[in-house]
Order: sequence, then structure tokens, then C-alpha cells
Amino acid sequence: MKTVCIRKPVFNPGGRVETTIKSAFKPAFSTRQDRLLQGQFYTPPALCDLMLALATQDAPPQRLLEPACGAGIFLERAIAQAQHLQNTGLQLVGIEQNAVALELAQTHLGERGSQPITLDLKLGDFLTFTSETIGNFDLIIGNPPYIRPEIDTSGTKEDKNNRLIHYRHLFDDYLRDFPQQAKLFSQKADLYQWFFIHAYGLLKPQGTLAFVVSNSWLDSVFGQYFRHFLWHHFDWLYLVESACERWFPDAAIHPIIVILQKKEVPGESAANHAECQWIRFHQPLHQLLPSAKQPDYWQALTTQVQTLCVQENAENKHQGVQRQVISNSQPWLQSIHCNLYLRAPSQLLELYQQCQLWKPLSALGTIRYPLKTGINQFFYLSHAQAEQWQIEPEFLIPVMRSSKKLKKLILQPNDLNEFLFCCPYSKQELERMGQQGALAYIEWGEQQTASPRQKRTAATPWPQVISVKYNQPAWHVQKNLPTAHILCNRFMDQRFFFALCQGEFIEDQTFYGLTLHNPAQHPPALMAALLNSTLCCALLAYLGRASLGEGVLQFARCDLDHFPLPDPDLYSNTEQEALMAAFQALAQIPVGPWAATWNHPTRIHLDHLVLKGLLATKGQPTPSEDDVERLRQELGQSILQRLKERQQMARNRSGNN
Repeated sequence: MKTVCIRKPVFNPGGRVETTIKSAFKPAFSTRQDRLLQGQFYTPPALCDLMLALATQDAPPQRLLEPACGAGIFLERAIAQAQHLQNTGLQLVGIEQNAVALELAQTHLGERGSQPITLDLKLGDFLTFTSETIGNFDLIIGNPPYIRPEIDTSGTKEDKNNRLIHYRHLFDDYLRDFPQQAKLFSQKADLYQWFFIHAYGLLKPQGTLAFVVSNSWLDSVFGQYFRHFLWHHFDWLYLVESACERWFPDAAIHPIIVILQKKEVPGESAANHAECQWIRFHQPLHQLLPSAKQPDYWQALTTQVQTLCVQENAENKHQGVQRQVISNSQPWLQSIHCNLYLRAPSQLLELYQQCQLWKPLSALGTIRYPLKTGINQFFYLSHAQAEQWQIEPEFLIPVMRSSKKLKKLILQPNDLNEFLFCCPYSKQELERMGQQGALAYIEWGEQQTASPRQKRTAATPWPQVISVKYNQPAWHVQKNLPTAHILCNRFMDQRFFFALCQGEFIEDQTFYGLTLHNPAQHPPALMAALLNSTLCCALLAYLGRASLGEGVLQFARCDLDHFPLPDPDLYSNTEQEALMAAFQALAQIPVGPWAATWNHPTRIHLDHLVLKGLLATKGQPTPSEDDVERLRQELGQSILQRLKERQQMARNRSGNN
């Protein structure tokens, strides 16, 4: 433990030391790859200052903790703020498990300040410290590591299991009341989620937690469990994100500021914090926040933050800020589709809240995991390769691998130019059967090796690769999957579509296959009509996971399981026939980018059938064509806006799947 008394006044009026902080990081995290593997990303000072100003509006903290502090950017900014507030007696604690970074923080922070401030820098894993060892805090603030569980190297597997057991014991009462929440305490939880859970035990009652983290828990079904935990243990104060600027250009995530206040009694809402401020920035921070060079920087920042947090619903995008006040008692926190409550246009949200209008896709069909061969170089062949090896047709299954190859909404085998090689026979059986093409191809494959990568430390013969070695035989990868009724795209950028499957073929891991429970009652063409409507495309635009950082939406299988589809049984037989005919017409035009195709007459006709039938079920008079078109226009324009925002936030704006 290192404790210093900080006294020397070396700050400029705004307290900005960006160059010093940036240079301090370089020796500890020499390459971008190192930072990615450790989930460490430099936090811009302006972002730190905004978080501090939001988190300290009610009162300045006396004890502040920055977990995973790196070179100590939040600690440094807290010192600058304390100078302005004349916050004497501030106690700062920083925890960092990288010894080099901690030494840099000691060197950097040990020379700064103008008043007695206690700084305690500790080497170790934040998740191993308890209130008995470091006390409790008024404010815990920071930027937790962004790291996937499968590449998390912090501790052994036994350490992680012990951590889960420890947390389950700590929250035994909570899990007793909400047993389904046991899913939250699993090895699959992202590391930043453990930072929230662990920070709860280190906060004083009504203490404040301020983290900037990935927004993935707002986009995903699994996030429902995490949101429930936070709702039960905290009052929500602020959610802040940018719709135009990447705060962490190197990180493949979209970040969000989360500011919470610990409840005195879990499960109860505090009367003075019954509402959460949802704030979206449509201008970069340097345009919204005051200049660090002005003498009254911190006072100007405090005033600006107070302006941002007006306690009323408003949309002032022309001023760069969009605000929304949301009650902590509303169901949005526990909803599977949290994103709709936060971002969707009002009419779409109003429709979604009419529960009788919708069925989850899993109630109508099964969405299966995609095919993963393990060795694409062997199992996937072009027409030319299949002819070169003279492989017998019975071992070749047409395969759909890339969404870019889908030209229209009806997909047939003759539209495909690749095959999946699948042979259920041993080499001896092939020899007896005289199937020399397949036999020669298998013998060639046995001589090939896979390059080292991830857990594979050495070149490995293809039949011994872990993902195929247990196949019987190794080259029998396909498990007699029938052709799906509808092809669901896992990744969406400029195009939104569900393809109707006709004929025999199979999809790979770019897609999910939807097999309907009762295709006689719910014909595939009817389902495809509903899924390809502007209404469902708008739901896709808001419910897709936008956390990849490349501007592309991703859908996990569980996301599509819960995807809300207009209940097909709400439509009469005549309406269903009309919908299927409208889909057949739409399927004749190319599947193009949304901006170029959403006002095509065939789509307009389909949309009117879908929306008019849905609105009529609400017990209201039959809507006019003008009412339906206004709703369609709002939905279509909202998709365009979401596309624009994703493009602005993308690291790589190329591509058009």
C-alpha cells in the first residue's frame, strides 16, 4: 500500500493534463493488442469530468474509489475538482492489478494537488478487496475492463468458481426471492458486470456508483437479469450515451455512462430518486462541454450539467441533446426489450406495449443454432472444386454462407454456388461402394493441417481438430438437418430481411434457421410477409445488439427467440391470403439497402396490410389509409435515423450486407 499527501499546486485552471496522462499509458500498454486482451482503454478527461460532475451534484464525496485505475485518470480529475470545490480531507483510493500502471499512477499523481488529500494506491484485483480491508465509499467511479469471459485471464478457473460461490452467498437473500436470477452469477457474465456487483458491497448506503461500460446489457436478453439486479439494489440516476461520437475509438463496443445510488433497503425505491434521466448526445463532448482553458471551468461544467438534467421530457436534438425522464418503477428496467423503451419512436413503443398483439418468435417456431464445420477449407467447396475432385452428388449439399449472396427474399438451391461436403461413410465403405471422388477428397484432407490459433498451440491434422475429431466419421459434419422454412440473418447493416426457403439446402453460421411448429396453420409465406414488413424491420433496428462497434447489428439466438412478431392469428383468412400475395410481389424485387427500397410500391402495399390489420385489432375504428401511412412513415424514418447513428458510431463504415 502506498499513501501520499498531495500538496503541490501544479494544475492549470481547468485541470487538464491530457498529454501527461496519454504518455503515462504508453510504457504500460505498449500495443493496441495488449490493451484489447486486457480490456484496458484510456478514458478521455472530458468524459471523466462529465461523470464526476453528474455523480457529485448533491454533495462532494469524502471517500472516492477508482477500481482498475490504470494511470489514475479519474483520481487525477477528482483532485482537480476538489481544488475547485475546496473539498478538504478528500480520501482517494485506487486499485490496479498491473504493477507498471500502478507505478505510473504513483509517479503521476504523487506530484499533484494544492491541499491535503490522502491517496492510497493498492496493487491487486479489485474483485478481491472487501469493505473489511479498504472500508466503504461515498463514490465509486471508473472505467471497468471490457473483456469477454472466454479471454479473461484474471485468475484461475478455481478462483473464478470461488468468486461465484462467494457472490451467491453474499446475495443469498436476493437469490432466495428471485431464484431465476441465479443465471446472472455464471461464468458467462462480462467482467464489468462483476465490477457492479462487487462495488455494491463497497458503497455506503446511498453511495453513488458511476461507471462507463459497454451498452450490451441494454441490447441483450441476458441483460435482463443484470438490469433486475441493478433495479433491486440501486436507484437509477442517469444513463448517458453518445449517438454521434466514439468515446473509445479502439474498443469494439458502444459505451454508456451509468450512474446509480445504492438503496438503503434493497427492493425499495427512494422517494427522492424516483426518476432516471436518459440522455443522448447528438454532438461531440468538446462541443457540448465548456473549454478546459477557461478559468471557471469546473463551475461552467457544473452549470452545463444542471442544464442537461432538466426534469422534463424533451427532445432538443438541434441543441445536441436528447433527454427523457423515466420512472424507476416502470417495467422498462425488467423488460426483455429494454431498448424499445429508451430509443424507439412513441408509436412503435405504444404498439409494443399492447401485449395481445404479439407473439414471441419461439412460440411459432424453433430457431436452431447455425452449422459450424470447424474446418471451412475442407467442408465448403465451390462448383469448380467439386468438379475437380469429381465428388459424387450425394455427398454435396447446397449451402448458404453469405448474406451478400442473397438477392431476393425467396431462396432456392439453384441460387447457391457452394456445397457442404458431408459423408456418413468410412473410407472402407466408400472403397466398397466405388465412390472414388469422395474417397480421394477425404484422403487429401487427412494430409492437411490447421494452423495454430487460440487454444491450438501447434499445427494439427484436420481430422484431429477438436471441433471435428468426435464426428463419426470425422468428415460427417451435417446432422440430418432439414431445410428451414425461413432464413434469419444474424448480422444486419443496411439491409433487413428474412428469406423464405424453397428446396433443399442448409445454412451456415451467418444465419439461423427458423422451422415452424405448424406450417399448415401458419404458412411460411405468411410468416415471411410479417417478418419483412417495415414494422418488424423497425423492431430489428432497435432490438439488434449494436455493441460490435462496426456499425453492424448482431442477433443472438435468444434475441430472435424473444423477437416480437405480430400475432398471425389476428389476421382473417382473407387478410392472410392478401399478405402472402403481397410478399410474393415483394420477393420479385432485389433486396437492397433500406434507404433505397423502403418506399417501393410493393413494400408500401405489404406494410399497409400488416399495419391496418394490426391497428384494427385494438378495438378502434378501422384506421384510414392516411393514418396507416403516417405510422409507416414514422417507422421507416426511424430506421433511417438508426442507420445514420450506427454509421456515425462505426469504426469501419464499409460493407453493405
